[in-house]
Amino acid sequence: MVAAPRLLAPSVSDVVAASLPPRAEDDAEGMAYADLSGDLDLDRAEFFECSFTRLVLDEFVSARTTFVDVSVSSVQSVTWAAAGSIWRNCSVIAGRVGSWDLSAATLRGVLVRGLRFGYVNLRDARLTDVLFEDCVFESVDMPGASSERVAFVDCRCEEIDLRGCTNADLDLRGLDFAALRSISGARGATISDLQLSLVAPLLAAETGLLVEG
Repeated sequence: MVAAPRLLAPSVSDVVAASLPPRAEDDAEGMAYADLSGDLDLDRAEFFECSFTRLVLDEFVSARTTFVDVSVSSVQSVTWAAAGSIWRNCSVIAGRVGSWDLSAATLRGVLVRGLRFGYVNLRDARLTDVLFEDCVFESVDMPGASSERVAFVDCRCEEIDLRGCTNADLDLRGLDFAALRSISGARGATISDLQLSLVAPLLAAETGLLVEG
């Protein structure tokens, strides 16, 4: 049986409202940020037990940023650049993001729920105990990523690219995908009977089977 992600809710019950948005390379603990707009640059900052609510952004930069026990809710952004970021025990809930770049990021104990994405880049990312729930993706790119106890529930995706992935308990049964790139990269994943019928041509091509009938 595939193992489910192990998740804990972020510890943000005692946050204090902050009137000014954080700046790049700042550290923050126990702060609540709300109603931010325009561009937001958090590059290389560190956030502990913080919350971000009602973000309406053109560009959101959190590359090489550390989030520990952080909740993000109601976020709208054209782009979200988060390459090399670190997430531990966090949640991202509700919103719409054009492109979310999480390449080379580390996610451990992360819930992503109720978001609509254009493009999500997880190339070379490390995902442990991550749950995507009620999300819509145009495409998810995961070449070179490693996943352990990662699941999709009630999600839809036009295409998912698993080239070069390393998987342990990757549950794709709740991801309604139209196209899958790299059947070998899906090794270690769990799929449904219906999904098996969709990827059967890929399996046949990779093993050299000729199907006539």
